[in-house]
Amino acid sequence: MPENADNKKSKTTEETTEIQELPKPINDGKEVHTTKTTKTLVAPKGQTARAKLDPLVECFFDLEISYNGKQIAQAYFHSLTGGEMSIALIEHNVVYQSGNSTTLYIPGPTSFEPITLYQGVTSDITFWNWWTDVTKGKKVRRNATIKAFGGYTREKVQGEQTDPPPQMAQWSLENVWPLSISGFSFDLDSDQAFIAQITLVAESIERKS
Repeated sequence: MPENADNKKSKTTEETTEIQELPKPINDGKEVHTTKTTKTLVAPKGQTARAKLDPLVECFFDLEISYNGKQIAQAYFHSLTGGEMSIALIEHNVVYQSGNSTTLYIPGPTSFEPITLYQGVTSDITFWNWWTDVTKGKKVRRNATIKAFGGYTREKVQGEQTDPPPQMAQWSLENVWPLSISGFSFDLDSDQAFIAQITLVAESIERKS
């Protein structure tokens, strides 16, 4: 048997090798060793850090804002609502020479409901500055991407390394600007987390995955 085999471990951070000793076979009495290999996946740095800061993050959404093809802002939200996509219904009544009549239903313009995102309050004021630019009449339309990720659990984020969350879906938004931003809602007797919200409007929403 190799010397100090029971204490032998790989020194790499990505792969760990453990030596396990099995019982002696009946046939030849020789000692047999088997090797078990396990791999540790490291979560994206920003996602792990965000999950540690916000205790509400178990399933979350990533919002990326871009301008002229460059990413200018990124934030994580624990829930979102809205974004319903609908087509206007146009009714066209037709009367034939025979006297019979019918109603034709024609698809009209497509509309997209505003999207409201919720997150724990932080010191970052990127969205506040963006909303302020709207009030000053500046050019503020941006393109955005929303990604939905599977859940982190509180237990998973205790260590530095954890499995990366799976991406569940992705949407692309065009010509986005902030419609409203949350105000004040303080209650010293409440045990609820302090939640901020921002509502965005988009001229187009497309599901990518």
